[in-house]
Amino acid sequence: MAYGEIYAETLQEWLEQEDVHLIDVREDEEYQEACITGAHLHPLSRFAPDQIIESLPKDKKIVIHCKAGGRSAQACQILSAHAPDLEYYNLEGGILDWIATGHPVKSGKD
Repeated sequence: MAYGEIYAETLQEWLEQEDVHLIDVREDEEYQEACITGAHLHPLSRFAPDQIIESLPKDKKIVIHCKAGGRSAQACQILSAHAPDLEYYNLEGGILDWIATGHPVKSGKD
């Protein structure tokens, strides 16, 4: 499987079920402003797919997000090329849609 797209509501359900490993590929400054609780920061500018894949839990869905969905789609493609046996999901519309649909964020400084 290459990767699929999901929407904020699906991500919220998966987070509530503790069934997801969330990766944020935005830059440090963006993450500091606002982030989704539980997101692991791996900026696309310093993306190390082999290292990331090694640390991924095998029993959770892997969701990747950025600001609007473009960089996270690139990250999904990169990870799919390195480990095509895992399932990756891109958060459609990124954190902007997450916020627009009323889901909470926190400061990445916390």
